[in-house]
Amino acid sequence: MQEIITLKRGEGAKASYNLIREVFLKKLSNPVIAQLADAATLGSTVKY
Repeated sequence: MQEIITLKRGEGAKASYNLIREVFLKKLSNPVIAQLADAATLGSTVKY
């Protein structure tokens, strides 16, 4: 992976995905974040 963050056209989503996996997940990972879910996770204590 490059040492710098660049702006890309066309493959921006792929570049963002790689940045998240290669940089942020290495430092911030936990079981919830590692799922890379595209939505919020609510616990069972939430009442509707």
